[in-house]
Amino acid sequence: MFSPTTRNKFSILGSLVVAIILLFAINLVSSETLSRFRLDLTEDRLYTLSDRAVTLLQTLDESITLSFFITKSELLQIPGIGSYAGRVEDMLREFERMSGGKISLNIVDPRPFSETEDVAVGHGLLGIPLKTGSKFYFGLVASNSTDGVQVVPHFFLEREELLEYDLVRLIVQLDGRPRKKIGLISSLPIQGTGGAAIGPIAEQGPWTFYLQMHEFFQVEVLSPQIESLPDEIETLFLLHPRNISENLLYEIDQFVLSGNTLLLALDPHSEYLAAILEASPQLSNLDVSSDLNELTSQWGIVLREGKIVGDLPIAARVVDSNDSSGRTVDYPVWMNLQPEQLNQQDVVTAKLGNVVFATTGVFDIQSDATTEITPLIRTATSAKLYEVDEFTKISSIQELLVDYQARGEQMPIAARVRGTASSAFPDGSPNPNVNVEEHRVTGDIDVIMIADTDFLHDRFWVRKQPSLGQFLLFSEASNGELINNAVDNLSGDNSLIGVRTRGRSARPFVLTQTIRKAAEQKYLQHERELREQLQRIEAFLTDFSANRADSSGERIITDEQRSEIKRIRESQLSIRKQLREVQHNLVKDIQQLENRLTLVNLLLVPLMLAIAGTIICTIGVRHRERRLALDISSHLR
Repeated sequence: MFSPTTRNKFSILGSLVVAIILLFAINLVSSETLSRFRLDLTEDRLYTLSDRAVTLLQTLDESITLSFFITKSELLQIPGIGSYAGRVEDMLREFERMSGGKISLNIVDPRPFSETEDVAVGHGLLGIPLKTGSKFYFGLVASNSTDGVQVVPHFFLEREELLEYDLVRLIVQLDGRPRKKIGLISSLPIQGTGGAAIGPIAEQGPWTFYLQMHEFFQVEVLSPQIESLPDEIETLFLLHPRNISENLLYEIDQFVLSGNTLLLALDPHSEYLAAILEASPQLSNLDVSSDLNELTSQWGIVLREGKIVGDLPIAARVVDSNDSSGRTVDYPVWMNLQPEQLNQQDVVTAKLGNVVFATTGVFDIQSDATTEITPLIRTATSAKLYEVDEFTKISSIQELLVDYQARGEQMPIAARVRGTASSAFPDGSPNPNVNVEEHRVTGDIDVIMIADTDFLHDRFWVRKQPSLGQFLLFSEASNGELINNAVDNLSGDNSLIGVRTRGRSARPFVLTQTIRKAAEQKYLQHERELREQLQRIEAFLTDFSANRADSSGERIITDEQRSEIKRIRESQLSIRKQLREVQHNLVKDIQQLENRLTLVNLLLVPLMLAIAGTIICTIGVRHRERRLALDISSHLR
């Protein structure tokens, strides 16, 4: 017989053993049966397939095999890669499950000197050499039933946020569904410079957005000099159309009124073309703008001529070329637009992250428009308009910041136009020799308009990073997603929009930026006044030195003039000192702001959490004491 104490010990020990066994059993069962049930608490639901991806996977036409090559035995040799490898495998399994049998997944471990390693090498997978002499493989080979093959040579950790998009893009390319045909007319060298530099623009390949369009659409590039549009084109993309003929303008007019869709990107000042023309003095005064106001005025919207917009609170930071210290300043005409400026009710712009625009125009919406015009992107109320002619003559970025006055209104820089519109050619074709079968005087149109073209150049949204002998492309803004979303939507296919736009928002510290910009504005006027004084003094000294000499070249300076020069030079030194103090105070104020924010993050937030925890614990203790007192009182009674 065991004593009660011994029995209690055995009971506790037995309960502990049973609990351990149950823990292992639950883990084993859940890993096999509950893997489909997950709780994703990330803000952008990065670990949950988007609705668009699920819809696409459930409507696949092709059977697709995914071979995931992962050298699991070497995972510990690559720091930080284990969790990402697990996420890739989980997402591939989710693709398989959601496809309803259309996707089959194979997990392949290419061990050193094995046949599976030969297969990996044969498909071009990238093996990372390890200290052990073996190689680490982490890639994917996908194939369909018609010998189509797509390869991910390596899942780079830097593209983790784009994992779902990269995989869906691969599936779409293998699915065999017909690609929409898009007509593209542009006066910009978006296909690359053909192995040669253009003026100051170095040799470059095709623009990234153009390459991305080719992945999902059948793109037919049309010359701006054509007189008519191909019959098979249903969606047209006009990018900076310049000097197009009246005949082509008529063709576009009738194309849109016939129910076909149009994406129109205009620009009051193309920085790309301006940079090219500046290198040729005989061309530097040529107009680099584009508009189709003759046409779009019939739709109820026009590009405001000779105006560009800047928005100081969302200005991009650039290096001031006039400052030898390399100081960065706000450049208001380069706007880092945030989701707050994007229409969250339209599928094209909803869920996009930041979008960077440069020397952008604004649209005027006519009060008597017969169409429905919906702004897709608007400036904040803090925006200001600049004259293009004045902008091209400025010598310093500081000139854009002095006397900055916001207009106090939101101005549209991208818009959707739908509804009934009239033709810009009510009398028919401008070419009497062309026989038009049916001239449309009115029609229902579907157009998206954007008041910038520079935003599509790589410099504003693409970062190239060398990695393992390759160049990886990273989107630092959603510029490419914006244009591809628009083409998707206009061509009647929204399948990739919800996938392409996930997890892409640059989240600036708005309060910090606002305080910093206020500090800069505070010192900017003082700095400008000091610089002007300094320039006047230096000009006076230069002029004085040049005109104070006799016929022999000797300088004639009286004692009174010498004293005056001495006083002026002392004033010059004093102004330089004040200027340095102004710049120093600006930096000091911003540094103090950063220090205060750091202090808040390191001390105040933890302190608040500690206080909250203490209060909760105190309340709990007092609550238990009251219950104990009531129990004792009840027992005594």
